[in-house]
Amino acid sequence: MVWLGIICTEDKGLPSDFQRWLVKNIGVAEVKEIVHADHMPMLSKPQELCKFLLEISSKFM
Repeated sequence: MVWLGIICTEDKGLPSDFQRWLVKNIGVAEVKEIVHADHMPMLSKPQELCKFLLEISSKFM
């Protein structure tokens, strides 16, 4: 299984340093970063999230 991740730079629940630690220790293959996105990027940055999800899903089609 390939793990892909998205880091939200303004997440107050999971600070970006902790998100990066998770990425490093879980073995995520590819990471996208959404600048100024909070814990719910589908509300704070929906267009950027959609763009990244489409990029990720296109690799598996």
